Amino acid sequence: MRSNSGSTSSSDLGALAGDFGAAYSLANGWDVSAALQHAGSNLTLASVSAPLPLTWRAAVAARRFREDLYFRLAVFPITIPPLRDRPEDILLLARHFIERFCREMNKPVMVMADAAQDQLREYPWPGNVRELQNCIERAVILADDDRLLPHHLNLQGGPQAGVGRRDPWAEIDLSGSLSEATGRVVLEVERRKIRQALEQAGGDPGHASEILHVDYRALVALLERHHIRPA
Repeated sequence: MRSNSGSTSSSDLGALAGDFGAAYSLANGWDVSAALQHAGSNLTLASVSAPLPLTWRAAVAARRFREDLYFRLAVFPITIPPLRDRPEDILLLARHFIERFCREMNKPVMVMADAAQDQLREYPWPGNVRELQNCIERAVILADDDRLLPHHLNLQGGPQAGVGRRDPWAEIDLSGSLSEATGRVVLEVERRKIRQALEQAGGDPGHASEILHVDYRALVALLERHHIRPA
């Protein structure tokens, strides 16, 4: 659709609004035709963009979606995988939302604790980017300092908790002998426990050693062993 160029008449616009609204409503369960028709001749978009998921092709095959309208809209389809299939984007998006909401709420820009980052990476995000955005906004509201901790995210207590979550044992290498597999599990427990203690101690290794009930020099050796740098 072109704007004010004479290539699209008001009647064409109205017809397209009705066609698209009816078809979109049928495939998605809500009515957009009224909104498009309300725009009328004031609609000056150079093009119409609309989500065209693979299920719409099935709807065409089932005669539930008009084939001519599908091809009228599907000029340059772009497939965007769900967030769970783009783990490398999760923290980038989270930092973007942190900066955005901190700015809107007049708060200093916050940093994410390592355990919070782990939770963000491990969560399956059934609600995709919108769920991540809401999660970060809620965390920024709840945080009372410059660090976002796992309890600010509140991912485990949400309605989607446990839905589609990966089995943690699936990521543990249990190959080899019992002692070899046990050694790997112990190393992972050490790493997680040390990070948790450092978060509770505000990044202070001395305080973290007290929380863990280990000698300070022993903790320093463990930090070096696991390549962990106190914040």
